[in-house]
Amino acid sequence: MKMRTGFVSNSSSSSFVVAFPVGFVPAPESIKAYLFAHRSAIGVSYYDDTLSADEAARHIYAQMKGQRPNGLRAINAALRGWVPGQPKMESFKKAGSNETDWEAYDAAVEAFRKAYWIRQKPKLVGSGADLYVFSFGDENGTIGGLLEHGDIFRAVPHLVISQH
Repeated sequence: MKMRTGFVSNSSSSSFVVAFPVGFVPAPESIKAYLFAHRSAIGVSYYDDTLSADEAARHIYAQMKGQRPNGLRAINAALRGWVPGQPKMESFKKAGSNETDWEAYDAAVEAFRKAYWIRQKPKLVGSGADLYVFSFGDENGTIGGLLEHGDIFRAVPHLVISQH
């Protein structure tokens, strides 16, 4: 019998919909000033490493530079993950069966996501903002994990959508 003795991970990823000021000019320096004005490094208690604010800003810029602000296709794709409070699959078991009514479940989840976005959008855009979408995951190693779990957008309006 073979046993695995190395590191085993249940990787995760998350999408983030983040509000930036209208007309924000993306560059590592401006991203650092906007997101990390009072923070020099990003750390997570279960990682032995940290990420400097400069390096985090460069990773954010790498994803931001190819985007158009308020891209509905990117926002809709981000919302395809798990959003807080969405219906649970277990609630859609067919009567007297262990089988799931997938059509009803998918319709309920889609309706919930639309309503969720309608409730959340005003909190993000307020009196005016440009929205950008980011995706980070610990399947990309420590840096991806720090960006995903390091609460890097805590200083600004944002949504987190789990893509587990």
